[in-house]
Amino acid sequence: LEDEDFANILIEEYGIKKAAAQHIASLCEGYPRLAHYVGKNFRANQTVLSDLDSVLEGIVLASETNGVRKNNILAVLRYCSVFKKFGYSDEYRDEKNFIYNLIKFELPSLTPVEFDNIIRNLKAKKILQQEHTLYISPKILHIWLYGKFWENKERKDQIFNEIDNMPADLKTWFSDMFQYAKNANLSVDIPRELLQRFNFDDLISGEKTDFFLNLAKANSREALNTLLRIFENLSDEDIQKITISRMNLVWAIRQILFEEALFIKGIGILYRLAINETEHVFSNNSTGTLSELFQVMLPGTQASLAARSEILKNFYTNAKTDKEICLLVKIMDCALKTRDFMRMGGFECDGFETKMDYRPKTYGEIFDYYKIILDLLVDAILVKNNRDAFDILFNNIFALIRYNEITCNLIIEKLEIICKSKSIDRTILYKEISKTLKNLKRIKNDNLQPAIAKLEELIKQI
Repeated sequence: LEDEDFANILIEEYGIKKAAAQHIASLCEGYPRLAHYVGKNFRANQTVLSDLDSVLEGIVLASETNGVRKNNILAVLRYCSVFKKFGYSDEYRDEKNFIYNLIKFELPSLTPVEFDNIIRNLKAKKILQQEHTLYISPKILHIWLYGKFWENKERKDQIFNEIDNMPADLKTWFSDMFQYAKNANLSVDIPRELLQRFNFDDLISGEKTDFFLNLAKANSREALNTLLRIFENLSDEDIQKITISRMNLVWAIRQILFEEALFIKGIGILYRLAINETEHVFSNNSTGTLSELFQVMLPGTQASLAARSEILKNFYTNAKTDKEICLLVKIMDCALKTRDFMRMGGFECDGFETKMDYRPKTYGEIFDYYKIILDLLVDAILVKNNRDAFDILFNNIFALIRYNEITCNLIIEKLEIICKSKSIDRTILYKEISKTLKNLKRIKNDNLQPAIAKLEELIKQI
C-alpha cells in the first residue's frame, strides 16, 4: 500500500488522528496485513507494538521450521536492530566483525558461515535491504526488534561496555536509534544511564552532542537534569568554549523545552548560551531559538504566555549587563510579532504522539502578554537608555496599531509616556512618529482614524 492509503485505513476505520496515522504508515512501509493489526492495537492501547509479536515474527521467520535456526535469526536481527544501519561488505569488514562478536555473546556457537547464511537469507526476503550498508525493513519491524533487544539486562550491559569500541559510523548509527526509543517502549532508565555519564568535555564534542540530542528525544527530563548538573558549575568562559557542538546542543535544548514544566526549569540554560553567543552565521542559533520561544503563536513549546512573560520579567529584573539587556530586547522584538509566525519542525514529535504548541485561549491573554512586553520595552528605553529598544518599539508600532483597538491604545499610551521624557531626542521621536503616521494614512480604513488623530496630537506636542 502507498503510505496515504495505509494512513486512510487507520483514520477511517480506527479513528486514529491524521498526524499519528501518517507517522505509523511511514513506519509500516506499505505492508497491508499490518494495517488492521496496528489499527486495532493503537485504538485499544494507544501503542503500535502491543500484541504484534506473532505478526512481526511471522514476517521474519515465514516458512522456517527449525527451532534453533528461528532463535538464531531473531537473535541476529535483535543485535542488528541496535544500529540504524550497518556495513556488511568487505569495505565495512570492521562493522560486520564487530556485530558478529556482539552476537557471539548470546550465541557462542554461531559460526561466521552461519552468520553469513542468516544475513543472506534475510536479504533475499527483503528484510535486510541494500547491498553494502544494510537496514531492516519495514521500520516497524526494526523498532519492535530494537525494543526486544533492550528487554534483556545482560545485552544492555554488554552494549554499554562496547560503545567506546564501536567503529565510528556504527557508533553514529547506534546513537541514531535512540530517536525511536519511545516508539519501541524503551524503559527511560536506559537513556538515563547513558545521560548520567555526560560531562562538560562531552558537551564540547560534536559527536557526543549528536548522541546527546538523540538521548534527549528518548528522555527529555533526564537530559535536562544532565544539563543543569553540568551548567551549574560553568563560567561564561566555559560556555564560550562550546562552539563546534553548539548547534547540536541548542537543538537538544529545543527538544527538551517543548514541555511546559521543562521549559520553566530549563530555559535558563538556553539564556546563558545566548548571552555567550558564539554562532553568528545561522539565525537559528542560541539567540534566534530563544527569541522564537517567546513568540505568541508557534513558539515550539507548551509553556503558556503567562509563564513565558513571567520568565522574561525575571530575566529583565536580574539583568546586570548591557549585553543582557540587548539580548532581552531582541527577545521582546520576537514577542511583539503579530503575524507571519514560523518555526523549525520536528520538536513536537514524541514517539507516535504529536504535541501541540501552546495556543492562547482568548484575545485577552494575548493583549496582557503584549502589555507586559511593551512595559519592559519602554523601561529599556527610558531607564536602561537602550537605543535598540527604541528602534524595536517603532519597528512594531505600525503592526500593533493595525492589529486591534486594544493594542492600538496600548501603543498610544506608551508613546505618550515616551514623549513626556526629556531624555529622548525630540528630532528622532518626531521623525519616527511622522513615518508611522504617513504609513497609516496610506491605508483607507476608518477604524484607524482615532489612532491617526492621537498621533497627530503627539506630533504637535513634540
